[in-house]
Amino acid sequence: PRFREGLFFFYFSALDQNSHAFWRAMDPGHPLHTAELAAAHGDYLPWLYSEMDRALGQALAACDDRTLLFALSDHGFGSFRRQFNLNTWLLENGYAALAPGADRAGEYFSDIRWGDSRAYGLGINSLYLNLRGREPEGCVAPADKEALLREISGRLLAAVDPATGERPIHRVCRPEEIYSGPETARAPDLIIGYAPNYRASWDTILGKYPREVFLDNRDPWSGDHCIDSAFMSGCLFSNRPFAQTDPALETLAPAIIRALA
Repeated sequence: PRFREGLFFFYFSALDQNSHAFWRAMDPGHPLHTAELAAAHGDYLPWLYSEMDRALGQALAACDDRTLLFALSDHGFGSFRRQFNLNTWLLENGYAALAPGADRAGEYFSDIRWGDSRAYGLGINSLYLNLRGREPEGCVAPADKEALLREISGRLLAAVDPATGERPIHRVCRPEEIYSGPETARAPDLIIGYAPNYRASWDTILGKYPREVFLDNRDPWSGDHCIDSAFMSGCLFSNRPFAQTDPALETLAPAIIRALA
């Protein structure tokens, strides 16, 4: 009630955090889904979304003809049923090598023979080549970079989960295809766009090389949005018509500045 003019921003964090934790309650295909869980909590996320609608209705009721209202989410949500061990896949396909007697569960690439490892996964969606002149023990000659990237991309796209018959990788992007600006060269060599229900494994994120390429996600963190953006579009609503037919996140700041001018 004390706010009169300027820019007011409010972030609802509960929707993201609870979707991560409670998705299994409403997804019968998730490994942790049970009838008991569905009965106890299966309606929780739909209720939470309805509460967001109620909050938006209250905000709209408070707007006058001078007020510009945006309601947005920067991503959607989906089920995280199956894990893909990217580093294990690289190892089994000859792009990485372990040191003699290495423990495949060693964290942070502790047991990798870098001189014989041409690629590695880092984080959730990033793949890097072990490039000579860039990495400390790089073994991939710059002249071989493009051919190797094409080869890895093609083989990743062809990978199939034997348990489901599905392809876990929907798209593999070069950084210049999706990024722009002076820092594009610092981006990963490949960005992995996972298919629905798949995500990089917890072990991939930590630089481990477990024995399985595919395994169930049996962590309560059962919902996620780290898959290909084609399936995870955010939403944007406004109480004014959009001048653009395809408004994007980076167009919001200029629109807000113009509204406040």
